[in-house]
Amino acid sequence: MMGADPRLTSRRSIAPFYALALGISWSVWAPWIASARALGSDPSWRALHLVGSLGPCLAALLVIGWTGGRARLRALAGGTLTTAAVRVAGIWSVLFPTIAFVASVLTMALMSGTTPRWDRIGVAGEYPALGRIGYIGASLVFYGIGEEVGWRGFLYPALRRPRRRILIAALLVVPFWALWHLPLFFATESYRAMGLGGAVGWLLSLASGSVLTAWLTDRAKGSVLPAAVLHAVLDVFFLADVGMPVQSAMGAVVTLWGVVVAIGQFRRRDA
Repeated sequence: MMGADPRLTSRRSIAPFYALALGISWSVWAPWIASARALGSDPSWRALHLVGSLGPCLAALLVIGWTGGRARLRALAGGTLTTAAVRVAGIWSVLFPTIAFVASVLTMALMSGTTPRWDRIGVAGEYPALGRIGYIGASLVFYGIGEEVGWRGFLYPALRRPRRRILIAALLVVPFWALWHLPLFFATESYRAMGLGGAVGWLLSLASGSVLTAWLTDRAKGSVLPAAVLHAVLDVFFLADVGMPVQSAMGAVVTLWGVVVAIGQFRRRDA
């Protein structure tokens, strides 16, 4: 089976799903954004960034439950934690990105003569109170599962119908995914600091990420577990302040990986 169970999604359900995803996330983010606009960076509201990221997941579960009841929710849950999904997640979502990250850090450290701050991995300036384990767990639950159940578990398979290339369906998710982020440009410093070039690079990273997570979902026979784990792992690595700008090297690796996968999918006649 390629992608998530087609019984769980349909093209007619895309509009209500997306309206709910935007409504939930944007409503939760609204107080945080208002505070950021009025007072600047206010740590007391930052937890809403995490909570609002559950919007796509909650929207998908609500639509699936409404259209098919508990049986369809059980089908989604039962197809998530499978042997194939765990294997794919372990190899492609954890091992490969970790090797790429460590190699990038060591290469930059050798070239610059800088000692890497390995202890900064898993430490996020936005949520200092969470600690390392807390942030890694939060990243998996809120950013990984919270987003990927919606984008790759629901929207991606819905866009695969009628028979449409995997690559095209993966890229069609990008506009939905990008627009969902819009309020963050008014709340977080990293988004506000983007110029035109940064915004273009960000969109390209979304395209690459969408291709990779769709590919992983298909390799895991429809499970969103590998996509969720990759989303969380990359988030942790990209935010790790190890004393050198390793994000640029990691970004290049992930983009190249996405291009290789995209070329492979484009050349497949049955994709």
